[in-house]
Amino acid sequence: MRFFSRILTSAHESLAKREKRLSSRYPVGDNYPVRVTLRLDAQRRDVRLIDVSCNGASAELPPAHTVRRGQDGQISFTLGEDTLTLPCRVANVRQIRGRPACGLEFEFADTSKEEAYLQLVEPVALASSLEFINPAKVEQSVPGLRLEQYEGTAPTRLRVWRSLAEKEISAFEFQLSDYLVRWSDGMPELELIRSGSSRALSEAQRNELIWLFYLTVPNLPKSVAPDVREFLKQQVAA
Repeated sequence: MRFFSRILTSAHESLAKREKRLSSRYPVGDNYPVRVTLRLDAQRRDVRLIDVSCNGASAELPPAHTVRRGQDGQISFTLGEDTLTLPCRVANVRQIRGRPACGLEFEFADTSKEEAYLQLVEPVALASSLEFINPAKVEQSVPGLRLEQYEGTAPTRLRVWRSLAEKEISAFEFQLSDYLVRWSDGMPELELIRSGSSRALSEAQRNELIWLFYLTVPNLPKSVAPDVREFLKQQVAA
């Protein structure tokens, strides 16, 4: 199975290259829309991801959920109507903010399950890569608006236009993989397109791009201005 079969196929990139590219640990933000369930022995609980990497994750556990190092179990990731379940093993146990947490190592029965899991890591990694670009290096071409730009792992890019007078957000363009999510004042909904193409997206492509946007926005780093992060979260919640 794949969570994204139309916009994140990664046909140009081998599984080994993706593993290497996603080998770091990436912090997972609050309101991440993937439901994560951990089963250890007879205990099954919803958990909150702290971070993810290409072969594991750290999770914050409910207060009553006890774990031990070396314990085997299963972890399930649910996005919409799709669920991916993987065997896992507890690599370490610790406390975070006074609550139990653990590091988990995953096992992949086949490449299809690994590819599906990496599609959930990808948006977190894309978000984490964004960095603020020095305004002196950003070309300003729209009268009355100031362009604020963030760039990440190519081709990831977030552009935000603010009014010069009030400095409020007037428009944004978020490039995710080969696709763009756009909005500007007066638009009733987000514009979803493929970069460099005038051809309309299919309904299936639109749905996947919306999910990709929803998965990315909660993980935006602090290098992105607080009001920009909050504004995009409101777009997700709308």
